[in-house]
Amino acid sequence: MEEAEESSTNIVEKCTAVTHHLKDCMEMHPEYYGPVLWAEKAMEEEQQAAAARERTNKQEPALRSSKAQKATAGAPV
Repeated sequence: MEEAEESSTNIVEKCTAVTHHLKDCMEMHPEYYGPVLWAEKAMEEEQQAAAARERTNKQEPALRSSKAQKATAGAPV
């Protein structure tokens, strides 16, 4: 990191390449890195589930409001 900062190198580009090689190595040696890979996968799945719950929660109020409007539309005044 320090080397990249001092030489004005794009840190993201430099780290992306190194991270890609590390990930490849981890996947080639699951007997050693298996627990790390499983934890990473579980975390990704939980993030996806949380995002899906959030989308559902945002849609529910709109659905309830729409149903309430339909129900009151036919009610006598």
